[in-house]
Amino acid sequence: MSVVKGILFDVGGTLIKEGGGELLPGVVSTLSILRSSYKLGIVTNTDIKTERDIREILRKFGVEGYFDTVVVSRDVGYRKPDGRIFHIALDRLGLQPEEAIMVGNKADVDVKGGKAVGIKTVLITWHNEFPQGSLSGEAKPTYIISSMEELLSVI
Repeated sequence: MSVVKGILFDVGGTLIKEGGGELLPGVVSTLSILRSSYKLGIVTNTDIKTERDIREILRKFGVEGYFDTVVVSRDVGYRKPDGRIFHIALDRLGLQPEEAIMVGNKADVDVKGGKAVGIKTVLITWHNEFPQGSLSGEAKPTYIISSMEELLSVI
C-alpha cells in the first residue's frame, strides 16, 4: 500500500461555508498541520469562477498559501466526478492516485470521482446541507468524518 503524499480538497461546503461567508471550523489549524507533511491541492466545480477567483477567495480567508495547486472545472473543461479533473491535479502535484486522498462533502461528485481514479476518499459530513443518499458502491467513501480535525486521524 502506498504512503499518502498529497491531499485534494473541495472548496464549497468542505473548506468554506456554502455561500462563501466564512471558513468552516478547524480548517486553518488542520491545513497548518497538513502543510508540513503533504502536498495540498484544490479540485472544485464551478461554472462561474476561475482559478484566479478561487485563489482570491482562499487568500481572503488566509489559506491560499497552503495549496500547491488549484484546479477549477471552468478552466480545465471537466467537472467532478469526471476523472480527468482529478488527474490534472495529480499531475500538477507529481502524484499517483494511490498516493492521494480526496476530501469533499458530496459523495456523488467528490467520492465517486476520486474512487473512479483510484484515490482514497474522505466524506466530510459536518452538516446535512447535502443529503448523501446511499453511500454504497461508487459513492462509498474510504472514510467518513464529521469535522475537519478528524481528517488528521484518518490519514
